[in-house]
Amino acid sequence: DAAALIEGYLAEEGVYHEPDCIQIGTIAGEGAAFLCAQADREGGWCTITFLGIVPERRGQGLGTHVHRRGFAMLRDQGGRSYHGGTSADNAAMRRLFERHGCRPLRELREWRREPNPTPQP
Repeated sequence: DAAALIEGYLAEEGVYHEPDCIQIGTIAGEGAAFLCAQADREGGWCTITFLGIVPERRGQGLGTHVHRRGFAMLRDQGGRSYHGGTSADNAAMRRLFERHGCRPLRELREWRREPNPTPQP
């Protein structure tokens, strides 16, 4: 539910959560990108909470501009120490991080416990 997700971003305590932390990019009046950038003014920690390009606009270089816009928003919010992340299989976002000089700090792995199979008699 997109509305609930946005409401959650705007209710997030401890980080900047004014309505302008969310921006929607358009091209010729059509939605093209969604960006949510949030900084902790006291500690300076900041992140691009969400960056998305609509499928029809991917591969056109928009990610570079949207990512840079996110950095500008974070600076305006008082952010000083950027932390970002993406899934290992999101090659486009990983390229954006590299292009903008972001260096990997650590890699996280997701583990899941499968339910026990039903014992056979």
